[in-house]
Amino acid sequence: MLGTVIISAFLYSKFDGLRDLSGKDILVWTSFFIFAVGIFIILFFNHLALARQTELKISTRSFEIIQGNQSYSCDLTDIKEIIEYSTGRLPWSSIAKWVMKAGDREFVISSLTISKSNFDRHFWNKKNEKVSLFPKI
Repeated sequence: MLGTVIISAFLYSKFDGLRDLSGKDILVWTSFFIFAVGIFIILFFNHLALARQTELKISTRSFEIIQGNQSYSCDLTDIKEIIEYSTGRLPWSSIAKWVMKAGDREFVISSLTISKSNFDRHFWNKKNEKVSLFPKI
């Protein structure tokens, strides 16, 4: 969102109207827009398959994760580590993945299943962040 506002402000300040844009300017800005939106769309569909088959139930002391036909539940204290893979400030930073290690199992959870703010509220003390330019599943 912020990137769109900055780009719009830059274009508005540089050019008085669309007639002033050269073919090269149009090509560069269209390519930039397709790149930023295209990566978001690719990540969205990459995460969608996992998000559709994942259900996460969190209570005050335990959690249950259902992925496809498999179900696993344990206490929140049994979680060893959670690694968050996200970009930070890029246009597609709202899509992240978490790798949760609990007991002898490892789960991958998408931000399409649970929002970052809800995930942080429950697992803030177990999370390690790693920057990944393209956090695909």
